Amino acid sequence: MAVTDGRRGLPEALEGVFPKTTLQTCIAHLIHHSLNFKSRKNRKAIAFAIYPIYTAVNTGTANAALGEFEASTWRGRFPTLAALSRRAWDSVIRFYAFPPAVRRIIETTNAVESVTARLRKIIKMRGRCPCDDAP
Repeated sequence: MAVTDGRRGLPEALEGVFPKTTLQTCIAHLIHHSLNFKSRKNRKAIAFAIYPIYTAVNTGTANAALGEFEASTWRGRFPTLAALSRRAWDSVIRFYAFPPAVRRIIETTNAVESVTARLRKIIKMRGRCPCDDAP
């Protein structure tokens, strides 16, 4: 399984090298992207409204939660939000094939972002060249 952030080209590259790989869209990135273009005053309410979709116990419950979200008042105010979830749905539902304990690990494990964040923090604190001999 490969968890991707939805960038173009990565799924095709992975499929070319590892054809049997299951591709999963990163839930955190999908939620963040869903909220990214909404006003700050609506973000908390929208996050609360889409939470049942991504925390459902199985595909059927998640699909029902997405249907409820699409039928809610949010669809009228933010039609692209439900459409975004529907477009990514095929790569989201693969997540529900795993038991909840494994899903929690998949949700919280993102080694590349963790390393990148730590490197940024170190560079910010120490500077790019920590020794006097460096050019």
